[in-house]
Amino acid sequence: MRMTEAIKSMNNNFEIITSPISVQDLVSKVEHEGAGAILLFAGTVREWTYGKRTAALSYEGYEPMALKELQRIGDGVSAQWPDARLAITHRLGDMGIGDISVAIAVSSPHRPQAYAASRYAIEELKRTVPIWKKEIFEDGVEWVEGCHIHETAWMETECREGHPHTHWSDRDRYARQMRFPPIGEPGQDLLAQSRVAIVGVGALGGAMANHLARAGVGFLRIIDRDVVDVSNLQRQTLFHERDAALSLPKAVAAKTNLQQINSSIEIEAIAQDLNAQNAEALLSDVHLILDGNDNFATRYLINEVSLKHRIPWIYGGIVGDVGETCTFLPGQGPCFACLHPTSPQIGLLPNCETAGVIGPIVQVIASYQVAEALKILVKDQEKVRKSLLHVEMWNFAQREMKLPADTSCRVCKEKHFPYLQGEEGESVSLLCGRDTIQVRPKETKHLDLVLLAKELSPLGAVRLSPYFLRFDTGAYHLSVFPDGRVLVHGTSEHSIARGLYAQYLGG
Repeated sequence: MRMTEAIKSMNNNFEIITSPISVQDLVSKVEHEGAGAILLFAGTVREWTYGKRTAALSYEGYEPMALKELQRIGDGVSAQWPDARLAITHRLGDMGIGDISVAIAVSSPHRPQAYAASRYAIEELKRTVPIWKKEIFEDGVEWVEGCHIHETAWMETECREGHPHTHWSDRDRYARQMRFPPIGEPGQDLLAQSRVAIVGVGALGGAMANHLARAGVGFLRIIDRDVVDVSNLQRQTLFHERDAALSLPKAVAAKTNLQQINSSIEIEAIAQDLNAQNAEALLSDVHLILDGNDNFATRYLINEVSLKHRIPWIYGGIVGDVGETCTFLPGQGPCFACLHPTSPQIGLLPNCETAGVIGPIVQVIASYQVAEALKILVKDQEKVRKSLLHVEMWNFAQREMKLPADTSCRVCKEKHFPYLQGEEGESVSLLCGRDTIQVRPKETKHLDLVLLAKELSPLGAVRLSPYFLRFDTGAYHLSVFPDGRVLVHGTSEHSIARGLYAQYLGG
């Protein structure tokens, strides 16, 4: 429905209009005597997009919801930067080259706050406001999906519509792989039809996702609970300094970076903790599960989903210079619980925090896991290794161990699934190689992060990203996710993490 006049919010700082935008009027809404900085962002219609000449643009939107989202963005700015003022005007309808389609004005006593508030507003506008862009080229019309406002610093992703690389054929991309006789064209077709879930997309998971995306696996679901930290970059080769600087969820950053490697496959990013409530929904509709995580409880959970739904999975673990991997095929040989009937006592085994980890062992174990994955996906299961592989990089040692099935295993023999049924598993866990504890509520919550930011802002520094809330209190930093999960940075003590969770989120 075409609007006849501007639609405004209650305080008139947020508008959806069809007439040209006046930046002077917008700036006047945020000017005041205490403003030490006024920042204006204006998005304009460009003439060339990825080598194609743009004749015009047309924006359409669902106005009532768009206005509501603009107001929510304003509330988010007020919660994080109480002294900042924000005004946003977005234009709908047809626009020519050089016209302003959206303008954002921010004032603040200090420049850094103005920059931060402006970036937050731009990213939230792109992420949540229901406005869509139609690019009218000289040779046709294309809707732009998923980047309907502007490319920005958060993700710096490209819209793939109309990009010259879309003409590349699978024969060009996978030519060398298809010349490998065990794969060939039939195997490549099977890979394109395959669905794979990777649990944990840090060191091992990131390396595996990289290989599988390049190999042309048609669907990748990447599941990770953590955010990118600078300490990850030494061995987690899928991430960049930008990802760490923005504290992006690993699943989100991984998807963005993988799409720049292979835009022809489907990638689903799940920034969640795998647990008894969501494990079957996330893992039961794939052909293969790959383990890239760092704790035994999650591996027991994967093992039980694997057995219940008869889905193969490939275990991988690394610490120091040592790595292990084993493939588990339901109904064929032992399961993970046969190998480890009980979870090792905390502190008994070395971990990344105590023993560190070097990058080369990551690539070695991930490569073995992916090699076995390709065998399974192209249906060459006779070549799948039936043993546990143990590798020591520094001492150049490697050995295989045959694993007999445990005839009394309560999981694969008795079909008892304690982790899947929620009988076992921790709600508090230490993230490997990080001074960080994850606290997960017993039941999934649905938090309004903007409202929570308002409540916490008097108690410490608060920053909202499109994915979580960051709250700093003294020596501790809390990353709060919409499902109620919290990463407590700055401690390895479970009791401290639980106490902070209870104090600020109510238990």
